[in-house]
Amino acid sequence: RACSACATGSFSAPAANNCTTCDAGTFAAAENSSSCEPCPLGSFQQLPGQSGCALCPISTFANATGSTFCHPCPSGLNTKDQGSDSESLCAELCDPGYSSDDGLVPDGGSCTPCPAGTASVSPN
Repeated sequence: RACSACATGSFSAPAANNCTTCDAGTFAAAENSSSCEPCPLGSFQQLPGQSGCALCPISTFANATGSTFCHPCPSGLNTKDQGSDSESLCAELCDPGYSSDDGLVPDGGSCTPCPAGTASVSPN
């Protein structure tokens, strides 16, 4: 009998007679994988048998590898980007019509009003 490659999203050990589907929170990006990798920080995978993980959406974070979901930021806080890996990245965003260098309210400060002829909209 010929050996067949395990598909992406699955793996096998040496001398295996079948391929095993990766669990949720893990992935196998290539065929012929001998193991599944945990989703990295800031990402998640809800379904088994996948070839990759998704970045946590804005306003969420995943602070552990192998996550099957992303935690929401506390009420009133958001993350600036996708793929956040810590609750500490949840911060208050500037209100629409205001801005800062990174879009977040500066520590101990406030956002700057947009000058005439410019605008800033909410990321949500």
